[in-house]
Amino acid sequence: MSAQVLVNGIAAGASYAIVAVSFSIICRVARFFHLAHGAVYTIVAYSAMTLFNSSTTGALAVIIAIIISVIVGVSMEVFVYRSLRRRASPPAVLLLASLGLLVCTQNSISLVFGDATQRIYGGFSANSIVLSDAHVSKIQAITIGVSLVLIIALLLWERGTRMGLLLRAVANDPELGTIVGVNSDRVVVVAFILGSALVAVAAILAAFDTDLVPAMGFRAVLMGVVAALVGGLESSLGAFLGGFILGVAQNYAAWVVPTQWQDGLVFSLLILILLVRPTGLMGSPARKASL
Repeated sequence: MSAQVLVNGIAAGASYAIVAVSFSIICRVARFFHLAHGAVYTIVAYSAMTLFNSSTTGALAVIIAIIISVIVGVSMEVFVYRSLRRRASPPAVLLLASLGLLVCTQNSISLVFGDATQRIYGGFSANSIVLSDAHVSKIQAITIGVSLVLIIALLLWERGTRMGLLLRAVANDPELGTIVGVNSDRVVVVAFILGSALVAVAAILAAFDTDLVPAMGFRAVLMGVVAALVGGLESSLGAFLGGFILGVAQNYAAWVVPTQWQDGLVFSLLILILLVRPTGLMGSPARKASL
């Protein structure tokens, strides 16, 4: 039983990790909590369901869903957040606008698809991989594998490409970036493209693993925020590891105590970690970077 709980925790953590990394990328560069990331997550999940249930080829459906995610995410930045920033709106206003986008999207999904749970028909077979006394479903194995591939590719991109270095530099010191001629708006758009594409992957995998409901995006982004804060919001690797810590802790909590206490224990863990490490497990004090 303990091995199965661990496997389930790692699988859940892999999904949380992808969302946490995607959220942290946008948050570091745009410098506010993009809660409407949950709206993008929900739109992609329902888009993927519609495409797969309409017999669209699997690879094509995934590509279309990711493109939809990028379009929605970038549109939020260009038409809402950028306009607010140019009016010198404080981060709290951006946060409220983001929350408004999330609520509007959630209500729109309810109007179009209804509040009843939805699912992708067909999907993956029920066969699972047996590891000792634990069973790993195919979608769980794929989620874990995809999360590892994505974080490796992201870390290489952040450290080995000019745009990756610019993104990290602007995240550390946007004023310095502007002074030396970096187009900060362009970097923010890149962050939204990257973050939206990553969260699309998490949403598609979740659509195969669980039923879909209009409010699914809120919980996904909430868990992503908690994971990012636990691991370190300023670090992609920290946010990634935070997702696995959260997933394992959540599943062990559900095994030990009644389910209704599960989220309470998770947030207690967050508070304890932040009391000891306010910047997260892999976070570090804010510092200025040079280009």
